[in-house]
Amino acid sequence: MKKLALTICLALCFFSGCGAAPVQNHLQKALPAEDEEKIGGKSPAERAEEIRSFLGQIYGITGSAVVVEGHTAIIGLRLDGVTQSQAQQIMKETENMTLCYGTGIDNVSVTVTDTIVSLIEAEQRKRMRG
Repeated sequence: MKKLALTICLALCFFSGCGAAPVQNHLQKALPAEDEEKIGGKSPAERAEEIRSFLGQIYGITGSAVVVEGHTAIIGLRLDGVTQSQAQQIMKETENMTLCYGTGIDNVSVTVTDTIVSLIEAEQRKRMRG
């Protein structure tokens, strides 16, 4: 009986591949290189400022923060005196304008949640300094 139990345990270890190889994460190495990469001849900071410039033209937006990483724009909006349905419309318009007029932007994330907008504003300030 002990021999059978030992054989089963050894077989389970053998067939389960108990020698797990570590998974390499190359994302950490890729992000700094991509961050410095110019797309369409513009740096990420220049592309973020380009997006912020046309967001000021959308009615209802009182402030905005934009962070561009690769082909993705993360946008936080400050809105004043708008209803929930108007906010949804403004967010959709922001997304559409960014995809149409943002240099090399393929993905857009827009939020009006105060906490998240504050985080985006802090990241934008950090990137402008450094």
